[in-house]
Amino acid sequence: MTRIYSYSQPIDSDIVDGFCLLQKGFTDQFVYYDKQSANRYMGLGRCIALSQMEGVEYEVEGPIDQPPVFFSFNRFDAENPKATDELFEAFPRLKFMLPEVVLVENERGRMLQVNSLSPVYPGRIARFARQVAGAPRRERVTVPFTLERDSREQWRSEVDAALSAIRSGRVDKVVLSRRQRLLAEHPFSSKDLLVNLIDGDARGTVLLYRYADVFFCGCTPELLVRKRGQQLESMCLAGTCPASEDPDRARELASELMADEKNRAEHEHVVHFMREVLGRICHDVR
Repeated sequence: MTRIYSYSQPIDSDIVDGFCLLQKGFTDQFVYYDKQSANRYMGLGRCIALSQMEGVEYEVEGPIDQPPVFFSFNRFDAENPKATDELFEAFPRLKFMLPEVVLVENERGRMLQVNSLSPVYPGRIARFARQVAGAPRRERVTVPFTLERDSREQWRSEVDAALSAIRSGRVDKVVLSRRQRLLAEHPFSSKDLLVNLIDGDARGTVLLYRYADVFFCGCTPELLVRKRGQQLESMCLAGTCPASEDPDRARELASELMADEKNRAEHEHVVHFMREVLGRICHDVR
């Protein structure tokens, strides 16, 4: 049996500013930041890593009844026997990780959560609260870069191989990816990229996992899974088209996308997969 002690208290400070100030002292760093709604969690350090949640008990302390916030980081195709690249291989394989410190912003407000395997020491909570309250306002930093182009010939070869697999009936849908290297004109940190995504024009949910000197960061409009009581929700986007600030043109583009046979077929592949997965563990799947 694993017992966790979790203490949560309200804060007035911006959680991004607090995270940027505290992050230097922690090897593990997690971010899940929904830009459209107050559904934001930023974790620092590692209280404990677990392969499963069975046998875990937690004791909630403090003025806010907030359960401990766990994070996870894994390959999307975790069962793929093909080896990952050298950067992704640097990350530990984590099912569930509980940070030492979590900054939270949700419908209940902003809060600081401190987790421990023993009763949380009050002085530790006060120290983190003071640091977050005194955090300076973050600043966006532009990072100029040059792009190293990948091989067009290799890309065409991979596309041909994918089309051949589809024609032979071995697969129904293939998603090819490209890897491109950027050469920055000056050093930058995960904090710089994180702040640019949160304060910039990117839409959706900002994700980050940093382990030591390697980090994975991005922003996605898709929703992998959200659980509210007995309801599970997931949302994918498999078809895309250009965006427009002109409302009339935006509606026109949306209509063209909805009528596009190729995009509709690709989207249905993903929806079918989601429905199949949720059907294994849920009833009344819509």
